[in-house]
Parts: sequence; structure tokens; C-alpha cells
Amino acid sequence: MKTLSKILKNVTTLHERRGFIVTSILGDYEFEPLCADFPQLNTTSADEHVPEAERCIRTIKERTRSTYTKLPFTYIPRLVLIHLVKNSDFWVNALPAKDGVSNNYSPRYLLTGAELNYENHVQIEFGKYVQTNEEHDKLMQARTMGAICLGPSGNRQGGHWFMSLTSGSRVTRYRWTELPMPTDVINRVNQVGLSQGMKSSLTYSNRQGDEIADTLNEMDEITDLDDSTQGSLSNEENEDLFFEYSNDNDDSDDDRRNSAYQCA
Repeated sequence: MKTLSKILKNVTTLHERRGFIVTSILGDYEFEPLCADFPQLNTTSADEHVPEAERCIRTIKERTRSTYTKLPFTYIPRLVLIHLVKNSDFWVNALPAKDGVSNNYSPRYLLTGAELNYENHVQIEFGKYVQTNEEHDKLMQARTMGAICLGPSGNRQGGHWFMSLTSGSRVTRYRWTELPMPTDVINRVNQVGLSQGMKSSLTYSNRQGDEIADTLNEMDEITDLDDSTQGSLSNEENEDLFFEYSNDNDDSDDDRRNSAYQCA
């Protein structure tokens, strides 16, 4: 809870710096210990859900699954799995939301002011094999390094995260050459995943490691998130938070002057 409180404080501070005042935070009852630090936190009762957050969780799960099925690896390393989720979240926030406050500005831009550029940030797919350009001199050391793309880092110049095939660690580079995926690379990635005890399938679990099975309701189409839809949501014990905040900025832009909006 100490770590979670620190992270949640960073999130609320980020909103406040952009002129948004966090008026309420909705979460499962497991977040009740945070009420002392966040008086705007409202937790649910037993068997109650936060449909807005659960719907957002479902979106991220669907995107991670679709990307996972395209990867040629049987056992993905832990670093790849972490960035698989981060990359899905990155692109959800990079595009304007249908029910958002703006048709022109993405959630990422509204909260950070950082814009994405197609030429810099849409260069290569997640999981592709590359040879990154490494610093070198007149000596005979290697000038490139084999790596797997982990998605954009988000900086303005278009840097990307990569997993080094040599060390298995994460690096960031802005110059590389994409190449076809050889069998040796697939075997190397599988070897790293196996050594970390990773499974050959993608599953979701709670913080205790208990797998959360997908229910029939979760596969149903959910088009509305008002109170009438709560009964059709999946009965998962997800640890989720939902923010509701108002824009206290006097900016003349109509897209930024909405009195209130919500973001999971």
C-alpha cells in the first residue's frame, strides 16, 4: 500500500499540473487503506464493481491478446510480457477516445502535452527483430546488436525500447534496421522465457497469482457503462481504479473546457 500510495499520488499530481482537479477516485474495497491519504477515494461494497475501469481493463486484455497471437515465440520473456501490456496501454492513450472530451486531442496529449509524430513513433511493430546501431570506433567491436522491439519509449525523437538478445535486458535506441525473423532468434527468445519460468500461454491473474478465468459475460458486447450495465459485467475481482475529474483551466479551447470527464 505504501508503494501504491506513492504511485497514485504521482498520477493525481500529473492531472493537477495540467489543470484537472481529481474530484473522485473509484476502486475496489481492497484500496480502502488508501482512504487516509486520498479522501476523494470511494471504494465498492462486496460483489460490487467499477464498470468504467473494468471495461478499460477488458480493452487492454483484448489488445494484449491480439498482439500476443502474432508473436512467433512460444515462451515470451518477462520483459516482453511487461512491455506487451505497456505498449497496448500506450496506444490506447495515444488516440482520441470516442467518448472522450476531445475529438482532436488524445488522453496522452491532454495530460502530458506531448504529441506523437507518425514518422517517429509509428515505425515498427511490437515484437519485430532488428539490428540496432551501436556506438563504435576504429576497433573491431560489433557495430550492431540483435534485439526485439518492445514499442515506442514515448520521447519526442522517436526512440524505441528493445530487448537485447545478448543480455536479455532492456535498451532504448533510435536507429535500427528491421530484418526477417530467423529461427535462431526465435529459439533464443524462447530460451530466455523458459529460463524465467514463463508459461506457453497468456493468462491473467490477481496479485496472489491465482488465474482469473474469462467468463461468458466478459465476451458479451458492452456498449454502455451506466448503472444498468453493471449486471452484465464480468464477475472478476480486478484491482481497478477509476478517476473522475473536472477541468479547472480557463483555456478558451472548447475541447478543454468541459466541466467534467472521466478516465480509467
